Amino acid sequence: IGGLGEDAAHSIQLDMDGNVFVAGGTASEDFKVTQGSYNSMYNGAVDGWVAHIDLNGDSIIHATYTGTSAYDQVYFVDLDESEEVYLYGQSQGEFLKTSGVYSNTFGRMFVQKLSNDLSTVRFSTAFGSNTNSNVNISPTAFLVSECNNLYMAGWGGLTNLNSSNYLGGNTNDMRVSDDAWQSTTSGSDFYLMVLTNDASEFLYGTYLGGTQSKTHVDGGTSRFDKHGIVYHSVCAGC
Repeated sequence: IGGLGEDAAHSIQLDMDGNVFVAGGTASEDFKVTQGSYNSMYNGAVDGWVAHIDLNGDSIIHATYTGTSAYDQVYFVDLDESEEVYLYGQSQGEFLKTSGVYSNTFGRMFVQKLSNDLSTVRFSTAFGSNTNSNVNISPTAFLVSECNNLYMAGWGGLTNLNSSNYLGGNTNDMRVSDDAWQSTTSGSDFYLMVLTNDASEFLYGTYLGGTQSKTHVDGGTSRFDKHGIVYHSVCAGC
């Protein structure tokens, strides 16, 4: 699946019938989006995308671009019990913020909900530091829980800043809640945030990481289970 440009796939989910949702980023103007999709036109630079593929792999049921005229990537796709589609990723542009959602002015990490047929935006928002316009974190895990709360995790900091291979700034000035497990950051930490199912309300935010090394996931992985627990497998550099 893809076009004449560079294409990447980062996340995959199965629906109840065994069909496949897959999402990623593309620089292809001819990516195979479908008629009636939410965003059928290439926006420029790199766009996020999500596609719904038949269980036999022989047809694309629905597919759409999503993003801005700047660099965008979808890193995670998840489904709720109604099989509506949720996306979590990064953007260097002014990502769509629909009315009534929690958002940050300079947010460069986005969360978006689409209808199952990828034709309609249910909500869209972007979060991050309110003091700079850099991408704060590299997404590492995403969950739509059984209660439909939205869990986003990631890491950011000096490892991103000092490498040409990553987007990013630091984890400074991201919102934490009064009950945060760790309310301060060295600027190079993990970050965890929870929003309500319609993204209207901020429920929880915390940092996680020490001060001895640049906390990151590199050669490891992160996963949520459906109870809202996040598991980080990371470099042993701490």
